[in-house]
Order: sequence, then C-alpha cells, then structure tokens
Amino acid sequence: MAILPERVTAFPPAAALACMCLVAASCGGRPAAVESAPATTVATEEDASAKAQDGLLAGAAPQAAVNLTIFAMSECGYAADVMPDLAELAGILGDLVDIEVVFVITQHPEDGSFHCMHGDSECKANAIHLCAEAIDPGKYLGMAVCLFEDFENVPSRWRGCATAAHIDPIAVDECASGDQGKALMEESAETTKEQGVSGSPTIQVNCEIFTKGRSTEALLMGVCAAMPEDKRPGSCPAVPSAHLTVITDDRCDGCASKAESFVSKCDKGMFGLETTWLDWSDEKARSLASLLGIVLLPAFVFDAGLEDQPAFDSLEPHLSQAGGYWVV
Repeated sequence: MAILPERVTAFPPAAALACMCLVAASCGGRPAAVESAPATTVATEEDASAKAQDGLLAGAAPQAAVNLTIFAMSECGYAADVMPDLAELAGILGDLVDIEVVFVITQHPEDGSFHCMHGDSECKANAIHLCAEAIDPGKYLGMAVCLFEDFENVPSRWRGCATAAHIDPIAVDECASGDQGKALMEESAETTKEQGVSGSPTIQVNCEIFTKGRSTEALLMGVCAAMPEDKRPGSCPAVPSAHLTVITDDRCDGCASKAESFVSKCDKGMFGLETTWLDWSDEKARSLASLLGIVLLPAFVFDAGLEDQPAFDSLEPHLSQAGGYWVV
C-alpha cells in the first residue's frame, strides 16, 4: 500500500525526549578557593575513594578524574531533584569523578551587585553554598543535599546542615559575609556568563553539555563513558547503544524537518545512537513498514536494546512493540 503525502502525520510532540541543551561558549575554571582543610573529592561516604580503587580493572593505572560541573540555582526545585543523585554518584566513583557546583548568578557591571533569579535570599544562599564548597569540597555535597531539602529557607537553616556535614559553620559565615564570599560569587557569575548558561540545572561532563538524563544511572553512564574503556572501574555499568531507523518520504512536505528534529532530540538524550534513514522509494522501507504495520510517516523504529537507555522510561508511553522493534 502506498503511503501518500496526505496520509502522513507528525510524531506525537511529547515523544520528543525532554532535555535542556544550553550551548557553552567555552569551559571555565573552578571558583577561587578560600583557605580550607585539605580537599577531597568524596562527597558523602568516607570509604568512597577506597571503593572506587577496589573497583578498578586489574592493572589499570591511576587516572585523572572526570570533571562533572552542574550549574544550579539554590532555590530551584529541579536542581534540588538532582543533588541526591550527584551525592550518590560521588559515593560510587569516589576520586574518579570531580563534581563542582557553579551557581547561576548575574553581576551588574555598573555597581558590582549580584542578581539571582529567585531574589536576594537566593543570592545569600548561593554565597553559603559556594563558601562551604570551597572550604571542604569533600563534604560539601552532603551539606548541599541537606540545604536543597528545604531550599527556600537556606539563610535561616544552613548552620544545622553545615554541622551535620561536619563543615565549620563559623568559617562558612565568615566567608559568606566577607570578601572571600564576594570573590566566589564573582567567579561563579563570570563562569555562568562565559558558559552562556541561564537554566538550572545545566550539567557538563568534561566541559561538554550533558543531556542524557539526571538520574544516578544516567550520570554514572555519562561519567563512565568519558573514561578510557580500559580504565573504567567495576562499578561502571555497560554504556548502552541504540539503533534508530527513520522512514520518511521525499513526497511528504515537512516530513524531513520533523524527522530531523526528533532524531536530534534522541541523539542528545541517548547514548551511542546510530541512525539509518530510509525513503519510501526504498524496498527496505516498504518491507519494514509492512512487517510492523506502519501506515503513517515519518516513522521511527528502534531496535531491541532501547530499554537499556536511561531515557527509555520517558519515551516508553509513546512506543509500541512489534516484530522485536520499538515503534514511535
């Protein structure tokens, strides 16, 4: 049966993988440090470094940590959602991942004042976060998780979180209210500006925007994928791949652009995606469509194995299974 242009429809808009992609102009450095205790990179578990080393493949040489940077707003619920996952990631990989939190701040050039999207209370909370991170990066994520549990009241409750994380609240207070805190805020504002970031959370892995999910599973896969394959620890899961076949028709107005938009979103949201494009004039396209009962174009056909992707849960409501394939 020929699929005529008037029979063609677009894929459901909700099927496009939801992800925030903010293009970074360059990769900035860490905020200026204040005088502090010796820094570690383990966020929540004292033995995380040892666990990571025990998990290294036999004979693997020590390696540089993968850098994961998250741009956040301290009163943003979406940032709050990802903090426990970051802490869990740090506990799994220990010294193999270096997690930095940069806060989305604007500094006015005229008077040097700071602007934060959620108001002055957020700016005060940002300073507290930045000072705690600079004073003891190894314990900071534990404190951050506590702060984000009630992120709208950080200025009135942060001391309890600092004490629970074993970070000196006096040192944090002195930093946040003094020149050191201002310098950290300036550095965070400058990094935000350099990277062109305006959304929270925005995640980078080794200076590349990461859009493949914010769950512990997705972040772990993203960090592990950034490591040399022969140096990944045993705690790294297999990094999945996916194959997508797109069936379209040159006679269909708008089909190509709709298909390209969908594929672009999938490429940003999935690991190892390979795409094959078929036109309806190709016998392979017609045979696959007949096998799977496809009558509308453009059509998107994923091979088995799609369920291994962290993005699968968000896409599954828009999929049907046929002939061993997943069809959008």
